[in-house]
Amino acid sequence: MFDILSSLAQIVGLPFPPPYLGLSDMENKTLRTGVNYASGGCGILSVGKNSLGSCLPFYKQIDNFEITIKNLKKRFRSKERLAHYLSKSLLFIDIGNVDMSNDYDGFGSTIYLKYTVRQYAQIVSKEFFKSLKRLYKLGARKFLVNNLGAIGCIPALENGPIHKTLCAKKANMRAIEYNKILSKMLPKVQSSLPGSKIALGDAYKVLMDAVTFPALYG
Repeated sequence: MFDILSSLAQIVGLPFPPPYLGLSDMENKTLRTGVNYASGGCGILSVGKNSLGSCLPFYKQIDNFEITIKNLKKRFRSKERLAHYLSKSLLFIDIGNVDMSNDYDGFGSTIYLKYTVRQYAQIVSKEFFKSLKRLYKLGARKFLVNNLGAIGCIPALENGPIHKTLCAKKANMRAIEYNKILSKMLPKVQSSLPGSKIALGDAYKVLMDAVTFPALYG
């Protein structure tokens, strides 16, 4: 399975971040590296269970991050030192793909009957920005946020019975709609959080390039 976080760590020369749920209580209290809080198959608004199985929605992942912060507090002599330590940490966030794909119109979902793509993208993005502000309050200052990838090009949709093209166009349009909102709002969120730095990664372009020019990627 492709793990973008581990790949990123490898590129910048950092140790692979261990999965949070795989840590023992002792390991969690003595952490000296980054941690992977991600939960495959879950999104920003996911309730913790969908047609893909059980998972941890974004707010639960942040709950786990908060536990890590509480453990870190015991290892620093002052709040200022902890704040300085956290200000140098980079939070990589890649989430929202499930919200705009499986959660929107997947098996058993009725969300697509209640909201247009744009309406739902706005709902998801607003909740995401609330989550960023929560992370900021916990001490996070540097963020690398991926936009949504070309969700219409994932094998589950690409090889589906109703799609005869390389990618499912409607699914990709949902990602594009969300990405437009994300790119406009992130600078505003950064300006509202003093001292924060929020960079936007273009996962959509990377995946589309890989699909369009596969030979360039081996």
